[in-house]
Amino acid sequence: MTFAPLAFALASLQAEPPFPKAPLELPRLTDVEGRQYDVAAQKAAVLIFVSTDCPIANRYLPEISNIYTVYKSKKVALFTVYVDADANVEQIRKHQKEYRVACPAILDSKHDLVHKIGATVTPQAAVIDSQRRLVYRGRIDDGWSRHGSQNDGEYRRDLRAALDELLAGKPITIRSTPAIGCFISDK
Repeated sequence: MTFAPLAFALASLQAEPPFPKAPLELPRLTDVEGRQYDVAAQKAAVLIFVSTDCPIANRYLPEISNIYTVYKSKKVALFTVYVDADANVEQIRKHQKEYRVACPAILDSKHDLVHKIGATVTPQAAVIDSQRRLVYRGRIDDGWSRHGSQNDGEYRRDLRAALDELLAGKPITIRSTPAIGCFISDK
C-alpha cells in the first residue's frame, strides 16, 4: 500500500461515518501471534488503525506503546490494527519489532474492523466499552493539526482523555475528533 501526497490531503477532507447505534458485533479478536481476546472481558478496548507505510502512523507508534503500558493494568486492551491490504503476518511482526511496538497487533487486510468502526485514516483510534459500544473515534492527540505540520508545545491527548473519563465512569466529553493521517483505501 503506497500513500501519495494527494491521499494525505483527501484523508483530512473525508466525512466521518456516523457512530453505530447498536453494540458492535465483535468476535474474539485474534492477534498475529494467534492469541485471542474478548473485548467484553475488559473495561475498554482500544483499536488503533495503522499501516506499515504511513509516516504519521509510524511516528505515533512510541506513543501508542506508552498508552498501552499505562492502561493495560487498568483492564484496557489496546491493539494496533494493520489495514494494509497486501500485508502478511510476517511483515506485521517485522514492523512491530522494528518500531518496538509493545501492544498486540491485528491484521485487518479485508477491512472488517475498519468498516465496523468507521475508520478512515491511519492512525485513528477507536474506544469500545465493555458493552461493545463505540464511545470514541478519532485522533490520538492533536500533535498534528494538518498534514506536514506537527504542533509544538502542549497539546490535547484526546485518546487518553476519553479513556480516563470512561474509566472514571463519566460520560466522554469529546466522542469524535478529526484524525490526520493516511487515507484507508478499499482498493
